[in-house]
Amino acid sequence: MNRRLRAYALTLVAGVVGAILVRGYVLTAYKVPTGSMQPVLKPGDFIFSYRRAYQFQWPEALRFLNSDQIRRGQVIVFTFPTQPQTQYVKRVLGLPGDKIEFEGERLKINGEFLQYEKASEIDNAENNPNSEAFELVMESGKGLNHMIIIGKQAGGSSKIGPISVPDGHVFVLGDNRGTSDDSRDWGTVPFDRIIGKVTLVWMSFGSGGKIRWRRILKTLD
Repeated sequence: MNRRLRAYALTLVAGVVGAILVRGYVLTAYKVPTGSMQPVLKPGDFIFSYRRAYQFQWPEALRFLNSDQIRRGQVIVFTFPTQPQTQYVKRVLGLPGDKIEFEGERLKINGEFLQYEKASEIDNAENNPNSEAFELVMESGKGLNHMIIIGKQAGGSSKIGPISVPDGHVFVLGDNRGTSDDSRDWGTVPFDRIIGKVTLVWMSFGSGGKIRWRRILKTLD
């Protein structure tokens, strides 16, 4: 019996230690509380973030294990020095050295406008929370290809930028552009504030606690 108890205790301790190591150094789980990243992430989604997605997140001596660099279009989790306990989830649109500009709802990267194409009626019905006031469009170009939500009545003459992205920083935006606080409001994000890259929606609950079966195990690039 003592041997069995000892084996059970060792297994339990190993499991707890393994879970702590995984959570601290490999994966972190989050619940999406707001709609600022719709349609790719919806309120009630439960997501995993890979904490060692990029080479700069590894200790100097171990960086040979991972050569991946951050890319436009990836969805990341990060914090700010003034709010270290709050995690944000946004999409990377600008890399170090990029010049970012807005003319109305249209984004320009390094002097070139991205392309915008209206989404299909099926996608709009499934992913647009308010089709009377907002429009679902595909944003593409410069290595990007994802759906965003923009306001139908948004002014086309307002301008932001150009904003130069510093070395060791990224420019991030929410996909639900009209409801997102992001780099347009508080500037670029330093690499050392990036926690990880969102890789998976592992569970999702809609209104009334209903499971969104089609979103379970949805992967992100």
